[in-house]
Amino acid sequence: MSAQVALELFHGRSTPEQHLDDWGSQGPVFLVDYVHVTYLCEIKLGIPEPAGDGDLHFVEDLVYYDGAYYGDWSVFPAELAKSEVSLAARIAPFNPTKAAVPCPRS
Repeated sequence: MSAQVALELFHGRSTPEQHLDDWGSQGPVFLVDYVHVTYLCEIKLGIPEPAGDGDLHFVEDLVYYDGAYYGDWSVFPAELAKSEVSLAARIAPFNPTKAAVPCPRS
């Protein structure tokens, strides 16, 4: 069994155009087997079985998940996420339907 890592999303906003005067919202923390970034287009996540791999997508320079656009993300050892109370409270299973980028408004 390989060691897991944690992927934390933070500095969230409700639209890509929203200007933030503060740090924005904190997002979920996912425990994954690996994180692979492809040309600032998507983040591939090695989700433990039975779910299988997952993808997060960029909109402009922000990562989209569950109705929020995140300007920052961090990868660190999963053990830190589990032991740090504020991070442990945000650990969530990855849901691919929440990662689907909504269609642009016309």
